[in-house]
Amino acid sequence: KGGEVLVCKGDVANEEQMLQVVQEAEELFGQIHGVIHAAGILHNDNFGLIKDTITEESEEHFKAKIYGTLILGKVLKDHNIDFAILMSSLSSTLGGLGHVVYASANKFMDVYALGKNRGNNQNWICVNWDVWQNKIIEDSILVINNAIRYEEGMKALDYIIDSKGCSQVLVSTGELQDRIDNWLNLEKITDTKKKEKAKSISEWKDLEKELARIFKEMIGVEKISKNDNFFEMGATSLTLIQVNEQIKHELKLNISIEKLFTYPTIYELVNYLKEDSSYGESFLDTEKQKAVISESKDIAVIGMAGRFPGA
Repeated sequence: KGGEVLVCKGDVANEEQMLQVVQEAEELFGQIHGVIHAAGILHNDNFGLIKDTITEESEEHFKAKIYGTLILGKVLKDHNIDFAILMSSLSSTLGGLGHVVYASANKFMDVYALGKNRGNNQNWICVNWDVWQNKIIEDSILVINNAIRYEEGMKALDYIIDSKGCSQVLVSTGELQDRIDNWLNLEKITDTKKKEKAKSISEWKDLEKELARIFKEMIGVEKISKNDNFFEMGATSLTLIQVNEQIKHELKLNISIEKLFTYPTIYELVNYLKEDSSYGESFLDTEKQKAVISESKDIAVIGMAGRFPGA
C-alpha cells in the first residue's frame, strides 16, 4: 500500500536492455532487494506434440525461460539482493502432453536455481507452480476448479519470499505424490487393467457405447454423448492416457494418443476409425477376430506428463 511503480520496457533475453532496466530502477528506488522472474509463453500455439514441435516455437519458450534466466543471473551478479524468484511450473516434475518444450525450459530454471545457491550469497528460489486460474483454461470446468486462485497464489508467494535456505518450492493443488504415482508410475492404470476383462466388439454402434462408457468412467461424469468434447467435459492429458490404456485392455483396440487429441469426441473418433482401412476392414470381416488391432504405430509418450496448459 502506498508503493510506487516503475514500468520499464525490455526484452528479458537482451542483456543490454535488462541492464538499462536495472539502472532505471536503482536511480528511482536505490538498492534492489528482490527480483521475480515471471516471463513465459502461455498461448496454445506454443504447445504441441513432439513430432510437431519446431525450432521457432521452442525458441519462444527458451527466450523467456532459459535465456532470460541466464541474463538475469549476469545482470544481478554483483547485486546484494535478498531473493531472486524464478516462476517455474509443475510441468518440470509432472510434464504434460504437448509440453515437451515448456517442461524442458522450466526444468532448466529448477536446476539453475540450485546451481546459483552453491557458493553464492544470493538467495535464488525456483517455484514450480500448479496451473493458475486464467483465460486459457476457462473452457475446462475440471481444470479451473482445481486451479490456483489469485488469493491462494499470493498467500503462497508471501510465504515463499519469507522462506530461507530453500532452492525449490513445489505448489500443487492436489496431493503431489498421488499425481506422481498416477503419471510416472501409472499405478491407477495398472490397477484398472487388472480388474477389467476384455470385451468383444463386432459393430460400430457397440463401439460407440463402449467408448462412451470408458470416457464416462475416466472423466467422472454421469453422461456423455457422442458429440461432447472430451476436454470440455473435463478430460486432461492424464485422462487420455488412462482412457487409451483402458481401450487397449478392454476393447483390444490400439489407438494412438495423438488421435484422441485430434478427434476429441466419440463421433469424430469413430468416424476416423471407420475411414481408416486398418480398423474398418477388421470390423467388416467377420472371419477375423472381433477384437480390433490397429496396424498403425503408437506414438511413444516418453518422460512425464501433467494436466496443463497454463501451468
